Formats: sequence, C-alpha cells, structure tokens
Amino acid sequence: MKQLRLALADGHYDRHRLRLLIKRLRYVTDAYPQFSLITPEATASLKVAQNALGEWHDRFVWCRQAENQQDLWPLLPEWQDAQETALERAEAALFALSRALTSKTRDASRS
Repeated sequence: MKQLRLALADGHYDRHRLRLLIKRLRYVTDAYPQFSLITPEATASLKVAQNALGEWHDRFVWCRQAENQQDLWPLLPEWQDAQETALERAEAALFALSRALTSKTRDASRS
C-alpha cells in the first residue's frame, strides 16, 4: 500500500504501472478482506480507479496504433478526444482514491 500511496502522490508516475499497483492491491483486498487495512470506501475506489485507468489505457493504445496505420487516421481525432476524456476521469478517480486511502490512515491514527 505504501508503494501505491507514493505513486498516487507522484503526478508523473506512469499511469499504466499505477493501474497495475491498484489492481494488485484490489485483488489482495478482494481475496483476503478479513486482513484488509483499508475501508470499504477505499476498496470501492480501487475498483473505480482501476476501471478508469483501463479505459484510458485502451484509448491510449488505440491512438498509438492509429498514428502508425494510415487506414485508422480518420478515427484518430475522435479517439484522441476520447482518450483525453478518459484521462480526466481517471485523474478524478485517482484523486478520490488518494483521499479514501488517506482518510483511512487518519482514522487508524486516532485509534
């Protein structure tokens, strides 16, 4: 979880690698909920962030392919717009996840 928090705090951290960190924590939390150190809200935020980053990454890959395949060039402007929108949604989801993870830390320190 520490690595994920550091990655979330780093605005330049690779978003695909960040998705993999989120995915790993989410799957561990789903598999062993009795040992989870995060709140249900944070667990839900993991899923939202993972999905949002997945949507962005799909569009990122499409755009990279379209740049190199002339037959896809007509689709590129639409895909670039969709990629930008997906990134904005992903960034909002990451912000919410960061807040959810931080609120758990605060709650734990009060106990």
